[in-house]
Amino acid sequence: MWTDTTRALHARRGLILPSDLTDAEWAVLEPLLPPASHVARPRKWPMRRIVEAILFLLRGGLPWRMLPPCFPPASTVRRWLYLWRETGRWLTMNHVLLMACREMTGREASPSAGVIDSQSVKTAESGGLCGYDASKKVKGRKRHILTDTEGNLVHAVIHTADIQDRDGAPMVLREIIRRFPWLRHVFADGGYAGDKLREALRRMGKWTVEIIKRSDTAKGFEALPRRWVVERTLAWLNRNRRLAKDFEQTIASATAWLFIASKDVGEFLQATDCIPGSRVSATSESWSPAGKTGCAAILSPALGQAMPTEKFFVATIFSSFARKKRSLHSPSDFASVGRKKRLTSSAAASQAIAPIVFRRVPFNHATSLCPAHGPAWISAA
Repeated sequence: MWTDTTRALHARRGLILPSDLTDAEWAVLEPLLPPASHVARPRKWPMRRIVEAILFLLRGGLPWRMLPPCFPPASTVRRWLYLWRETGRWLTMNHVLLMACREMTGREASPSAGVIDSQSVKTAESGGLCGYDASKKVKGRKRHILTDTEGNLVHAVIHTADIQDRDGAPMVLREIIRRFPWLRHVFADGGYAGDKLREALRRMGKWTVEIIKRSDTAKGFEALPRRWVVERTLAWLNRNRRLAKDFEQTIASATAWLFIASKDVGEFLQATDCIPGSRVSATSESWSPAGKTGCAAILSPALGQAMPTEKFFVATIFSSFARKKRSLHSPSDFASVGRKKRLTSSAAASQAIAPIVFRRVPFNHATSLCPAHGPAWISAA
């Protein structure tokens, strides 16, 4: 909620460009980016300037060749953008920030309900897949997004505009089954009604779709329950001029820009409050000084090639034990918290990650996560 306090906290004054990152925002994003290699050539450009160049193009809607000389070369920025697109980095960052933002508001990390909607946008002369939406009279592509009940972006799929909402919804929900195993209730508008969607979802698992319809007696504008949340998210995304149209040739690039825009949607970057180790955070003293994102950064060498999301899962569980001043005595303790906090879909998944932690995390790394609670807060098995 925007108040005089929050407006002053998140004001863009003092920055060279309004799209630049503040120190607080960079403290959130930096641990989620890949570290520098120890064997390759040293980086010439800092990661912060590369991310700020991407955000500048996103907010301004400029083509690559119009990138100002104060940023790294366009070829360098484009290479990093495409590399993180191919490795799923943007999707992972969205996943981690979603969990952090939800826990910041006192909710479980994994949502149990979502709101789905779509937006048809025109395409440019760059080519690529497109279709004609007869309902909106738009030739282009359709952005199909799913948010939680607070409007945070959970997932997004882009397809041709000629695919109806009830046919595109299974494409979105099919991709979140494993990452959000507790999300099985979906709020939608009348475009998702009918037996065709229910039959498609029945083959994917146990889903419930609640249709929110506008009253026949209503006149003028009316904010419908739940539905207004996803509409607000689409309005937030459209603040970025790069998303005014779909300028990308490939679906993968268009989806990447959508996830990049979600980094600046609503309260996502206010997740700095979840990082007590950051320079501007102010949270309860019961948190570990490193914070969850800091824990993930410390545990990265110990977890080796584990995915960033898995590292964040581990750090979240460590922080949960640290707040309660409890000790991790066995992998079963780790697995029980993973299931309770809805971080893993089953006991088998929790048990699969737990031995890695207890086998590979050095004792000094574990104790350094929470020095205020002493070395006894965790004991390696």
